[in-house]
Amino acid sequence: MTAATARTSEFEVPVARERRRTPRFAFSETTEIVVPPTRETVLARTSDISGGGCYVDLQNPLPEGTFIRMTISGDCGSLVTEGRVVYIQQRIGMGVAFQPIAESQNRVLNSWLASLERGS
Repeated sequence: MTAATARTSEFEVPVARERRRTPRFAFSETTEIVVPPTRETVLARTSDISGGGCYVDLQNPLPEGTFIRMTISGDCGSLVTEGRVVYIQQRIGMGVAFQPIAESQNRVLNSWLASLERGS
């Protein structure tokens, strides 16, 4: 048995490795997604967030690789940033990796993450 497998009865089952570099937290907030260049706007909800991205609950997720502009509205302000869809789950949602975040927006994100880490 290797570090990347787990043993269940007679079989070794591959175990997915955690690829996140930063911790993620449950975070349910309204998210507005704009898809350039069409400027199509979609309303959704985030269900978790980290310093590197978020998961967006969306019945019809956008294709993997799509670049988006998003506004996540929370109790203590809004985060406006760009992201890229890095994976999808059909009829469930999509994982979004944040693209480089402006310093002012990074302060909003970091304050949310600090609050979530404290559990408040």
